[in-house]
Amino acid sequence: MKPAPPAVSAPAPAGEAACLAGALREDAATALSRFCPARSGAGEGVLQQEDPAVHDCPHRPIDRALRERRRALAPDIERAFEAFSQKVFAPGALDVRTKQLIAVAVAHVTQCPWCIRGHTKAALAAGATPEQLMEAIWVAAEMRAGAAWTHATVALDAAEAARPSQAEERRSG
Repeated sequence: MKPAPPAVSAPAPAGEAACLAGALREDAATALSRFCPARSGAGEGVLQQEDPAVHDCPHRPIDRALRERRRALAPDIERAFEAFSQKVFAPGALDVRTKQLIAVAVAHVTQCPWCIRGHTKAALAAGATPEQLMEAIWVAAEMRAGAAWTHATVALDAAEAARPSQAEERRSG
């Protein structure tokens, strides 16, 4: 296994937001473990050590060169996004811990492993407990399941609309 590349340094904002923004900008290779729930002979969902030469997992750490290329291709936009992110996660009407718990929940719904790791670390740094993290994740799961359940009415409505009317059935029957 290759050692993780060092984190890319960036100017930090002041205060509590500085600590959390730093955690979120941390090198993905450091923030993301070297394990992935790959399907293998050991069984589905079993954690397997990642070997990029053998396993092209979408959850593997983002290569430093790719991060730098992304930044170089649109540096002004990247700086604006970083400033936006720092403002969003700064204390306001919601405290930083609550914002990070929301981010953990949303990251699970969007299924972004990098977001899950980064925001989980930031939530813990802001004082969240593992119980709070899990409860936020369950809220996200319920919302996702609830959306699927409520959207069943769209399918039922479409099925009803596609069904021939009783008058049409009498004519053809």
